[in-house]
Amino acid sequence: MAACPDGGSPSRPEPPPTSVSGTWVGSATAGSRALPLAVDIAEAGGLVSGRLRLGPPDAASANFDAGALTGTRSGALARWEVEHGAVIAGTFEGERFTGTLSFPAREGYAAATLPIRFGR
Repeated sequence: MAACPDGGSPSRPEPPPTSVSGTWVGSATAGSRALPLAVDIAEAGGLVSGRLRLGPPDAASANFDAGALTGTRSGALARWEVEHGAVIAGTFEGERFTGTLSFPAREGYAAATLPIRFGR
């Protein structure tokens, strides 16, 4: 094992949660702007379903339901498709999720991939 630059022990990633069911709140980043997001998900046997919401989680009137999502989780890795074609993919570490939110090209809009972070 290699030593850390600060002389401490190398840190190990936290294991993924045993279940990812629940509400995960975070944001997607586009340049210097953050777009608040939340996913409400249920997991059974590695299959995940739920909904993607846009907007601040504490302002119900400002939330926009971006659609149903379905997908899978295998250990720390997850991939979900949102009903309008967007894809969320990433990794769970403890109570954190880090990944990307990818939008397909549509008439008048280029494809885009944004970094995302969620916590529970």
